[in-house]
Amino acid sequence: RVSTASDEWCKAVKKALIDRDMEMNTVAEQLGVSRDELSIVVRGKKKDDRIINALNQKLGITIPAIPCDD
Repeated sequence: RVSTASDEWCKAVKKALIDRDMEMNTVAEQLGVSRDELSIVVRGKKKDDRIINALNQKLGITIPAIPCDD
């Protein structure tokens, strides 16, 4: 998979949303994006740095969205 968020990052975001009892509609509205746009990024189907960075900041995610290959 090229240019999409890692499975680990996607799972971390989903877990953080559940742990905080946050709904995708609400988060999308707070980030100023559509629910569909947010969902596509969280499911790892599309990489959007603006959304990824906003989610990382909002949810305190520290896992890299795109893992480094060593």
